[in-house]
Amino acid sequence: MISFLSGCELVVIGSKTPIKKRIVVNYNQKTPLGSILLFKAELDSNNSYAASDLIASADGLQLIALERYNRSFDIERMRRQISMMPLTDLKTDTLGNNIIRYTVEYDLIKRVTYHAKQIDSSWYIIKYQVDK
Repeated sequence: MISFLSGCELVVIGSKTPIKKRIVVNYNQKTPLGSILLFKAELDSNNSYAASDLIASADGLQLIALERYNRSFDIERMRRQISMMPLTDLKTDTLGNNIIRYTVEYDLIKRVTYHAKQIDSSWYIIKYQVDK
């Protein structure tokens, strides 16, 4: 005679392991963090000209072609510094109604400070600096 025994857990002692919520951010210009992540994605794909489209002047105007060309050398330098590094830390600071500062840490090594500003309905990077 064959008998099968099965059992189930009736009592659990201890706490349940916490489930971390994963934050999902779309790579678009509808949010300030989305525009920064889109900027980083363009740098990772070696497309500095598309990354320069995400930059605006501090007074809220989009850059003309000559200004984007002049900034392309700085963007290339930044691409060489943070390309293909994973994002490891993020700090947010609201500076005004439509200006937000992000301090982003890449690969526990580099920190970059971004200032994002809302122009019309899209967010643009108005200032960025690699911290030493």
